[in-house]
Amino acid sequence: MFQAPYHKLGFFLWAFLYKYIEKSTTQRNTEFLLHYIYSEKQVQMAKNSSRVAIMNLILLLSLLLMVSMAESRQLGIGFGKEETSNPSNINCDSVYGAEEGDTCGSVIEKFNLSSDFFLSINPNINCDSFFVGQWLCTQGTVN
Repeated sequence: MFQAPYHKLGFFLWAFLYKYIEKSTTQRNTEFLLHYIYSEKQVQMAKNSSRVAIMNLILLLSLLLMVSMAESRQLGIGFGKEETSNPSNINCDSVYGAEEGDTCGSVIEKFNLSSDFFLSINPNINCDSFFVGQWLCTQGTVN
């Protein structure tokens, strides 16, 4: 007697197949029918599997693009960034705390510095707005 695997297809489909197989007179018809059902199911599963694989590939590439854009600064290929001098190459030997009313010009005159040298040892300085107590490098070297 034929035992139907109910977990593979729905109960009603297997009940129909069971009745058909019972009434079938030849073994050849039964084998053909079962082969047809399983091969169709495998083809459909292969199509679904390839769709899932393509979707996974698209998601993986999207994730890779997002991570590479977020980390592009570390890779040295930032988008639309201007190159600036690296402040870690500056050795500051003496600092001055800015006072009320100080400007770049007044600090340069006070410490007898050239404008280019002062700006090179203070690369991120905003000459338009000092705040009281801001540390300014007055003696140092740029490597």
